[in-house]
Amino acid sequence: MQITAAEYQDRIQSRLAAMYHEASHAVVAALHGAHITAVEILDNHPDHAGRCTYTGLTAAAEAAVTLAGPVGEARWTYGARPSPREVHSILDGNCLTDGSGDYDKLTASGDPLPWEVGSLVETCWPAIRAITQHLIRHDRADHTVVCAALGIPETDGHLSAQAAAIRAGLAPTPQKLPAGSTHSPARR
Repeated sequence: MQITAAEYQDRIQSRLAAMYHEASHAVVAALHGAHITAVEILDNHPDHAGRCTYTGLTAAAEAAVTLAGPVGEARWTYGARPSPREVHSILDGNCLTDGSGDYDKLTASGDPLPWEVGSLVETCWPAIRAITQHLIRHDRADHTVVCAALGIPETDGHLSAQAAAIRAGLAPTPQKLPAGSTHSPARR
């Protein structure tokens, strides 16, 4: 069965949205001290277009990391500094029947949404874009890729001066992964 050009374009757009979404989760998780196990795009999964897995995240940071995905996807879909309404439109599409979607996790907590994560996503946009470019070429990223994109050390990078400056909105993240890195977007 052939697909139309419009269907093909929709699939590409959905895949890119998932990449920006998962890269946003990864960046915010790393800046909160998590070790990123994998950032993956799941082409044939019935419920999830992608996933970001990590260890070592505190419960206090979980809501910010969860909201970062929809904020990043809304940033890519609608442009810089998406409104709460635009982020909610993304969240509405992430309510899954098994209760594992971002919307489900955020509403289950009963806590107010940490909207300040939007500023962090905006500051980290160059790193999120670099991770997405890496995902386009490799379909998978890990802690090394995320830390390189942020310009922070792999070990305790969240405690670094660079990470503190990024969280404070004072330092933009690097524009691309370092050349020559085994995780550089320039290498295949």
